[in-house]
Amino acid sequence: MGAICFDVGEYEAGYYWFEEARKRGADTEDMDKEIKRLVKETSKNNKRREIIEYLLEKDEIRYAWAREYL
Repeated sequence: MGAICFDVGEYEAGYYWFEEARKRGADTEDMDKEIKRLVKETSKNNKRREIIEYLLEKDEIRYAWAREYL
């Protein structure tokens, strides 16, 4: 659900669903890989920038890898 929300630009909802999955036992590394895949596969530069800025605002250390896609 989190990936779908990110894909349609609902980043806050997407983050919420990723966190809910984590609370229910999902592997944080797997979730981060999914988010990274979304960033890499986003073809529109402005949308990619939005996602990256959102992620860095949430946790600039955890999502530091995203800077390479700016």
